[in-house]
Amino acid sequence: MIHEVLKTGKGNAITADKIAKIIGCPAKEISEKVKLERRAGHAICSCQNGYYLAANDDEIRDICGRLRHRAGEIFATRKALLKHLPTAENPKQEPNK
Repeated sequence: MIHEVLKTGKGNAITADKIAKIIGCPAKEISEKVKLERRAGHAICSCQNGYYLAANDDEIRDICGRLRHRAGEIFATRKALLKHLPTAENPKQEPNK
């Protein structure tokens, strides 16, 4: 549904607020809907100006690189938090002393 209102190319990005008004849902739900549409096969990209459909392979490479970076940041945060768990719940950690 979101892919139907998006335009092609980074220069045509549409904000989440505008998409929300067009499709009639809260703006806070847009990122979840985008995630689901991406997983369904739609080449939805994003930038600081909003969401758009990929115009070329470079735009897809760009979003894939940024998603990889975000995944790495999330994993690093997870790893830091796991250090606070007892060894039984986090077997790769040294025992808490």
